[in-house]
Amino acid sequence: MFDVLQHAVRAKEILTVLARHGFADLLSKLELPSGLWHRLLPHPGPSRTPGERLRLAAKELEPTFVKLGQLLSMRPDVVPYDILLELRKLQDRVQPVPAAEMLPVLTHALGRPPAEVFPGWQDTPVATASLAQVYRAQLPTGETVAVKVRQPHLQHRLTIDFELALWLAGKLQLYVPALRHLDLPGVVAEARDGVLRELDFRHEARHQRYFNSLNPNPTEVYAPKVHDACSSESVLVMEWVDGTPVGQLRGDEPADQRRRWARGRTCGPWRRRSPSPCGRS
Repeated sequence: MFDVLQHAVRAKEILTVLARHGFADLLSKLELPSGLWHRLLPHPGPSRTPGERLRLAAKELEPTFVKLGQLLSMRPDVVPYDILLELRKLQDRVQPVPAAEMLPVLTHALGRPPAEVFPGWQDTPVATASLAQVYRAQLPTGETVAVKVRQPHLQHRLTIDFELALWLAGKLQLYVPALRHLDLPGVVAEARDGVLRELDFRHEARHQRYFNSLNPNPTEVYAPKVHDACSSESVLVMEWVDGTPVGQLRGDEPADQRRRWARGRTCGPWRRRSPSPCGRS
């Protein structure tokens, strides 16, 4: 049984952030333990929509609540459309973790410093998400690869934060009549299970291999090839694929142009490489 008072410091932080972003009135309805709730909370700042306030609160409480917001942005059955649009802004807009914190994860997974595996290694990520960062690198063969590295110390933080989110979702379900038709605890529990599984990159690698094994049209679409010798639970090394995010397309391009983009710029021909370019089995 989860005891919220054992994690009172983090619970206070979450409640304070929510209050600062304009949800104090909502929180006051939830009959929260007196040790976690104080009436002298910061007043909200500039007037913003509920979606903007949720997005800003999630961003401040990253990484767990950024990931939760990202997942909720794909649930139009639960989230009103205006809030959903705001939560979608959480995707690919996360501050990078400093190299000093990321490099030990990569070094431990590879068994040696990344510069010894990837010639010309650069510490600057090309993309940052709520759970991982991606670096562009080269193998000794000259092939360009994407190196996805899990952020450090995530398992404990995510587990505690999701338990607190479940506790808060249960309170909202109980004390806010307008939300009772939604299974908020179920939504949070589903997100928790998916995110904790996502922490193990071996699942992602397995899914990519499985997709490619069944894919009848590899010249049209495929999952990037995984370099298993370099990959592990916390690091995933894949072939680099140049492309354009779907969200950057206007939507009014002619059909033949969209097909050319799909074939020529979002995926290329399958290229098979040596099975162990990282020099380990």
